This record gives sequence, structure tokens and C-alpha cells, in this order.
Amino acid sequence: MGIPAVDILGLDFSYTHPAHICFKNLSLKINAGERFGLFGPNGAGKTTLMGCMTGLLSYQSGSISLLGKEIKTNKTDHRSWLFTRN
Repeated sequence: MGIPAVDILGLDFSYTHPAHICFKNLSLKINAGERFGLFGPNGAGKTTLMGCMTGLLSYQSGSISLLGKEIKTNKTDHRSWLFTRN
């Protein structure tokens, strides 16, 4: 099966002002080659999740790995290796 394309474990994210919890213990695994859709009403956190996955937003706890690389620890260089892969 190999390394998952997206592997999110125990993700916690909340905005500080106004205080609003978006995710509490969110886990998600998407294997390479799978099709996946993210649906929900306005304000459900879809864009916030994408912000966390791209490193634009910092999450409080948990982990996000894209193609086996942890986003929080590779925040400055993950965009270059992610978008230059063949």
C-alpha cells in the first residue's frame, strides 16, 4: 500500500479571536491514488483544514503528514518538494 498521501492524526485547531474550536482530535488518512471529497456547510472548517495542511495556519496539536513528511516540522520547505514531485 505504501505511504499515505495525507495522514492526519489527532488534529486540534482553534481560532483565538473570537474563541472558536474548529477541530478536536480530527484524524484522516487518504491513500495515494484515492479520490476524496471534502463537503460541509459554510463555516464547517474545510478551508481551515486546507490552511493547516498547506502550513498557512498553525495547529495546536496532532500531526499532518503529506507524502510521509510532517508539515509542522517541514513548514518552510514542504511546498517546494510537494509541488515539484513527478
